[in-house]
Amino acid sequence: MSDELLAIYYKIMNNRTARKTILILGENKYAKATELISQLNVSPGTFYDALKKLKDVVEKTSDGRYTLTDMGKKLYLLLLNESKSISTPPSQFTNFVQSFPYLFPLSLFKTINKLQPNKFILLIIGILSLGGFGFFITKLLPFGFFVFPPYSILINIQAFYNLIIFFLNLVFIITLTYLLTYTLGEIKNSLHFILSLTFTYIPIIIFVFIYYIFHQWFYELFLNNMVYYYLIFLPILFYSYTLTISCIFENANIRIESAFIIVTFILFVTFIGVNIIDVQIRSYLI
Repeated sequence: MSDELLAIYYKIMNNRTARKTILILGENKYAKATELISQLNVSPGTFYDALKKLKDVVEKTSDGRYTLTDMGKKLYLLLLNESKSISTPPSQFTNFVQSFPYLFPLSLFKTINKLQPNKFILLIIGILSLGGFGFFITKLLPFGFFVFPPYSILINIQAFYNLIIFFLNLVFIITLTYLLTYTLGEIKNSLHFILSLTFTYIPIIIFVFIYYIFHQWFYELFLNNMVYYYLIFLPILFYSYTLTISCIFENANIRIESAFIIVTFILFVTFIGVNIIDVQIRSYLI
């Protein structure tokens, strides 16, 4: 690493706006000031203050857009390597993930992020409405990635409470995922990241409606052996798991290995939580 590059690196090391500007331009090559300010989610003053620190890194083209200089491209690779902390690029595991586009639909999240704001918001409202309605009518108890089969005692719980639990559950998952991703990498656009995470809950919401249609059969199955219930739920859970990995990888500058670690950790935490609740309910019933 040259002394000049090292000096610039230390200059911007603690300036998150400057770092994210380099990462955005490294990925998109060109961007207008308004586009950068929107993606960075900062005030114009904060952006232009950061831009002053990027004098030898970012340059303005004749058409008014910003791009990286040769020095900036070297710094981009340095920051990219730093933010994608597990091993060094290129990753063979990334190629593996990209080989299964239906299981890891990265292009789907690219398409979602390109939607007009009004369509984007309508999509999320639709998902939240379906999810809220589904948990309202089934009285299934959501916790993280898992969905509790209803115990007999839950029949007496007002459906309105399940609606509240559904939204609190989403807040828990999104907040934990955001914090872990923020720690291990660089989130490109916070709003897109948060809204896209809501989309990853669709498989579980679909399962809720399947449960509602076959409620009696599911309920009898659960009473006989809960293992059968989870064997049916497992494929739905797995797809929600891979969707979340795809969402994190597409919406953040982060290694695919890091995305797997984040989602696996959240899955582990919710699994423990579900079992704690399970023990509490069983002890209450007994």
